[in-house]
Amino acid sequence: MWEWMDQPEEFAGEYWESFANRLSHLRDINAAFAKHWSDWTMVEGCREAQRRGIVATPMLSPADILIDEHFASRGAMDIEGFGEQRVDLFVAEGLLADVADVFSLDYDRIATFEGFGEVSVANLRAAVDEARSQPLGRLLFGLRIPHVGTTVADLVARSFGDLDGLLAATVEDLEAVEGLGPVIAASVHDWLREERNRDLLERLRTAGLHLEAADAAGDDVPQVLEGMAVVVTGTLAGMGRDDARAAITARGGTSPGSVSKKTTALVAGENAGSKLAKAADLGIPVLDEAAFEVLLATGQLPG
Repeated sequence: MWEWMDQPEEFAGEYWESFANRLSHLRDINAAFAKHWSDWTMVEGCREAQRRGIVATPMLSPADILIDEHFASRGAMDIEGFGEQRVDLFVAEGLLADVADVFSLDYDRIATFEGFGEVSVANLRAAVDEARSQPLGRLLFGLRIPHVGTTVADLVARSFGDLDGLLAATVEDLEAVEGLGPVIAASVHDWLREERNRDLLERLRTAGLHLEAADAAGDDVPQVLEGMAVVVTGTLAGMGRDDARAAITARGGTSPGSVSKKTTALVAGENAGSKLAKAADLGIPVLDEAAFEVLLATGQLPG
């Protein structure tokens, strides 16, 4: 190992020059790793929080937490081909820092990445462009505003019509919306008053997103529950029972007042009562509020 010590002085100089070059290279690698490690830990931290059912707080803006695939999911902006691996890649390559960056991707650069042929890049671009026309409710859900699931997002969007109407709303205006309540109203109001969140919304406006509610835009709610009978019982945290039933029927389903063999699923909140026991006896799937949000967004039962 130490043979160089017995060599002429000029050899030792060459050795140390080579060593210094290698050390510099390692430092460059370490700096790059540190940058991407920071991005990776943020992504994984958000995913772990989601797996554990931890609700994001108003201190976490979309710039902090969008860097996962939730924004592009079916219940949100529905961007096909924008899954976890691609999000990780785009973050690592510096193409994604927040949700607005989704609409200004460098497709020429993406075309140079391994596994991205001409067709896959064209499909990704088309999916992103199509997402610009999603209604306001989808966007609000995708932004991970605390306490705002798909149903609440649609309710807020329909109540104020478009983004400008929502931005002008006071907390009293939000509380007046049937089904929101003071906690959700304050959460939405506080999130919208964060300067960085407003800046993000303006960037999304500049990117050409269609910031109107589905009804205002003339779009129909997807009929994902057609043919399903979904019973609601107990007290739900995010909406009233009437709002839950309205959300079901708006998507083509029915919401009977009792459980039977024809029931597709039972949505059970707190103090569910006898309907919960009857659903168990009949083998009817029982959904908590999170699973209900998934059902409303996709029409699919968990598991």
